[in-house]
Amino acid sequence: FHVAWTGAVELLGGCGLLLGAVRSILELDEKEEEKEIDAQQQQEDSFVDFLIKWITPTSSMILFILTLAVTPANIYMYTHGATMGTDGLPL
Repeated sequence: FHVAWTGAVELLGGCGLLLGAVRSILELDEKEEEKEIDAQQQQEDSFVDFLIKWITPTSSMILFILTLAVTPANIYMYTHGATMGTDGLPL
């Protein structure tokens, strides 16, 4: 159970970091092409930009907290010779 949810959080966190990197690369191209936008569109874009701007820091913080939460369990498993068993989890 814990392997599945931590894996999902790692995957989502990694996707968030990747999306933030792509945004950074594309933002350089957008600065070169300035467009005139009406007030309504600019307000909608600013909200979307706000959400996208916070993806990288939020993903980073989630992955950091996940590392803090999972590390003690990993240390325990390593020091006590714990095994996952022979049967895998059903997908």
